[in-house]
Amino acid sequence: MMERLGTFWDPDDHREALDMDEMVNLFTEDEPSLDEVKQAFSVFDKNNDGYVDAKELQNVLSNMGFLHICESDCRRMIVSYDADKDGKLSFREFLKVVEDGFR
Repeated sequence: MMERLGTFWDPDDHREALDMDEMVNLFTEDEPSLDEVKQAFSVFDKNNDGYVDAKELQNVLSNMGFLHICESDCRRMIVSYDADKDGKLSFREFLKVVEDGFR
């Protein structure tokens, strides 16, 4: 799972667009344990505030090779799972992204 999140990012992968379905599909290979999901969340939650905001999402996706994704694209992705409408993903909301990847 961490490989799919870019921990072992392949610099030859030059994909330039990502939609919410593709983001969800980052988690569809083998069902991760709760600890793996927590580890993945920490990759996105760069400032360790317990949330993933659009800037953090953009940063991780850019590091994964999605270089043309802007912050507004990331805000649109977050809206799909932002149950409390605060503009960012809590761990619980992030877990929903992962769970939906296995349906």
